[in-house]
Amino acid sequence: MHKRMALALITTLSAVGAVACSGPGGNTTFIGGDTTTIDGVLFPDASPADTLAPEDTEPAPDTAQPVDTAQPVDTASPIDTAAPGCVNGTGCNDFDPCTVNDQCVDGACRGTALSCDDSIPCTVDTCLGGQCQHAMQPGFCYVGGTCWTNAQYNPQNDCQKCVSTANDSAWTDDDGRKCDDHDVCTTGEECQAGVCGGGVTPREICDDEIDNDCNGKTDAADLACGASCTSHGDCYPDRVCATWVTTGENACSDPCIGTADCPPGQICSKLPGSAQVGFCQPSPAGGLANGVACSVDAQCQSLLCADDVCRPTCLSEDRCPGADTCHPVGDLGLGLVSAACAPNTPGSVAINGVCSDPSGFEYDGSYCASGHCDLMPYPREPLFCSKLCHSETDCNVGQECNIVLYAAATNPSTLPASALHPIYGRDALAACYTPTTPGGTLEAGAPCNPVNHAQCKSNKCLAIGAEGDPQTYCTRYCEFDQECPSGMGCFTSLVTLASDWLQNPNVNPPNVTPYPATTTLYSLIRVCQWQ
Repeated sequence: MHKRMALALITTLSAVGAVACSGPGGNTTFIGGDTTTIDGVLFPDASPADTLAPEDTEPAPDTAQPVDTAQPVDTASPIDTAAPGCVNGTGCNDFDPCTVNDQCVDGACRGTALSCDDSIPCTVDTCLGGQCQHAMQPGFCYVGGTCWTNAQYNPQNDCQKCVSTANDSAWTDDDGRKCDDHDVCTTGEECQAGVCGGGVTPREICDDEIDNDCNGKTDAADLACGASCTSHGDCYPDRVCATWVTTGENACSDPCIGTADCPPGQICSKLPGSAQVGFCQPSPAGGLANGVACSVDAQCQSLLCADDVCRPTCLSEDRCPGADTCHPVGDLGLGLVSAACAPNTPGSVAINGVCSDPSGFEYDGSYCASGHCDLMPYPREPLFCSKLCHSETDCNVGQECNIVLYAAATNPSTLPASALHPIYGRDALAACYTPTTPGGTLEAGAPCNPVNHAQCKSNKCLAIGAEGDPQTYCTRYCEFDQECPSGMGCFTSLVTLASDWLQNPNVNPPNVTPYPATTTLYSLIRVCQWQ
């Protein structure tokens, strides 16, 4: 069973200085208007003499007989065109800016209505003040010389459609929609910024005589079809070697960050000897569902019993459902480090909250639901709870994703990197933190100097070239090939345990953290490498 851990182990920082308090405040806005007084003159010639005249007292006219309306006023012609002199057949002005060729007809000035027809069936054509107006009918878009109704897709791009309320004169991106980029080597693509992409390599089907995963191997010749392995090198570059609990044998396995990355019926488990690398394996039959009480890993469908409850494995915050948080679990002394999705414990601080005790005088990861406090900005305050991560895309602007914790011993289930390099990695976790020096301008793939990682945007300058290539390059942690620049792929690689976090005395004080930065120990992690 795995126990919950805080990444800043026994790490407590005291906040120095007083904090000034201020109460809430705001502006008050008064909205007013002018009051207009109308001074009218009432009966200016009124006088007593006026009201004594006989005529003032004569009876009012008899209104009992209504005005004769039997002959209504002829309104067939506008009054302003009935002026004398309108001779039939002569030009005139009917004072309507939306008519042309005005002429006298039967004593009235009449014009021909201005034609505003734009020959577009989805517009309402009207004239206003002598100008033609062509308003789009509700529910229509006019794009490329054609009328389209709402929800009709661009015949040239399945990732765009008509959304008249957003833009009735251009296509609107339908991001998040499942699509097909017509590449047989990708599956699960989605529309992103109006373009179909982001797919993953499909799994090999072992009995259809087709190279489904496009690695040049078909059916039984593909390591994915149950082929055994003894090291990660046997499965390189697309997969990793892992021991499946259901068979007890080593098999080349798909990498993952959470169970959603695996096919139906499989789960994502953390790869022994790695930092934020998981592998897909069959879920054992009859296991307990997530959220059910347990005592050992083998009881759970997820094969992870954390804090006496079955929990799904997560190696990044975005793999946790709902309000759950990805939190480190394990036993550092036994070499076991993993992470599980779990509800926040009462009183814990959510991600991006201040990771301080209630008094506000100390900071520590134990206060955070994620188990990790970004202590690197110290002595600047306040300090905030941060995420576990698998790549820079998981972190806030200005943060780096790198190793912050590793085990004191080697996980007993760890397999060697390769037959030629029998190196065993340590279990580790990566999280977001603020690097000592902000990242530079060099993108992944650019040559760099290994003594100055800050040249790279990701703060990572590693030897990721071909065998024997002495050059080091900027790179980044990743999950899929699509996260890497052209010509590079996302492969599992050994990295030394010497991150900016592990080397920083503010988070690893002498004689307190027993596992300092080292270049003689390694962990497996997925990085962008040259193919």
